[in-house]
Amino acid sequence: MLEALTNRLREASDHIRTRLADSRLNRRIADLPRDAGADEVVDFLFSPAARGIEAWQIPEEFRALARLVERRRPRAILEIGTADGGTLFAHARLAHEEALIVSLDLPEGPFGGGYPAWRAPLYRSFAGPRQEIALLCVDSHAGTTVTALAELLGDRRIDYAFIDGDHSYDGVRQDFELCMRFAADDAVIALHDIAPLPNPEWVRDDQMTAADGATRRFWQEVRREYAHEEFIHDVEQEGYGIGVLYIGAAVDPSTAAGSTDPLRSGT
Repeated sequence: MLEALTNRLREASDHIRTRLADSRLNRRIADLPRDAGADEVVDFLFSPAARGIEAWQIPEEFRALARLVERRRPRAILEIGTADGGTLFAHARLAHEEALIVSLDLPEGPFGGGYPAWRAPLYRSFAGPRQEIALLCVDSHAGTTVTALAELLGDRRIDYAFIDGDHSYDGVRQDFELCMRFAADDAVIALHDIAPLPNPEWVRDDQMTAADGATRRFWQEVRREYAHEEFIHDVEQEGYGIGVLYIGAAVDPSTAAGSTDPLRSGT
């Protein structure tokens, strides 16, 4: 009984400390101008000021993607993989002022999924005055998720999606198919972890060995069908890398096989 009480007190203390940290983070976020551009948003996201909403990204790669989002100002965004909320924060800041941003995350998922319920208000606070953020703690592959998305989107079509969830081959394929189900004719779909070399943390983890280069393998197949771009900081890096598909754009046969060139800014 004493041990149970001690554990409860410890959990309560941890909860209070974390809530206080989130309160301080909110104040720092409020200092970032609402009209900040992509570079300023990314600089903030990868600074000590944003501690608590870390983005599991290489800054140079995500900066290139953020500039792309800023240019397009999407009105309907689907993000698969919320994690610590860093990419959600950036997407909300760079989306259209009346955008709907839907973020899916699988509780207890093997790739870092799930966040405590008390973090949800922090994530929703990323929305601008006329934006809406919808948080779904669900399996992106479930049929009920399709129904939930259909209800949220209504007549809207997704014009930007970011896939960074299940990194197994079948998982990323299903996530792509989900995005395509609701995609606008000229949508942009970005996939994370397309680098030629696998993430060593996954190779060593028994639960993640199926992800050893799986996203890269899917990327190599799907990029043949669409105009695309790759943001890879260093072709020798292990893991990371962002691939961007331009749905509806004409495919250039000379680039259909893809590229392993170093990072391109997309500008």
